[in-house]
Amino acid sequence: MTRITASLLTVLLLLPHLHCKGDGDIPEDSPRRMETVRLVEKALPATVMLQNVVRWDDGSLGLSSGSGLVIDTRGFVLTNNHVFDQNAVQRMVSLANGGSAAFQVVARYPFADIALVKIPAHESLASVPIAANG
Repeated sequence: MTRITASLLTVLLLLPHLHCKGDGDIPEDSPRRMETVRLVEKALPATVMLQNVVRWDDGSLGLSSGSGLVIDTRGFVLTNNHVFDQNAVQRMVSLANGGSAAFQVVARYPFADIALVKIPAHESLASVPIAANG
């Protein structure tokens, strides 16, 4: 697993459990301000919540959800494969800016538990681009 993939997976796992104030109380140049905090602050505006309305075998409806990270301003979102259910009857994304829309699953990699989804692109869509190490 590459370093960038491991970093993104760590952020995806930590984001639902973090509560950041934005500017924070610690000065930007403080040695106490860890690189992880900077990464989370940068990624937070590009974080989305993905929700699936699922029809179970007995006909009842349920809700499953997970987080994702917008990695491209064209609307591509990296998330976990286990977020999706084949029985989903509706898929919605909630954006950090308060907006919401339907999303489409573009690619799923079950063995790596990674998926790529597409949401509507918008000029104000925040993203955290993925770059090659080097």
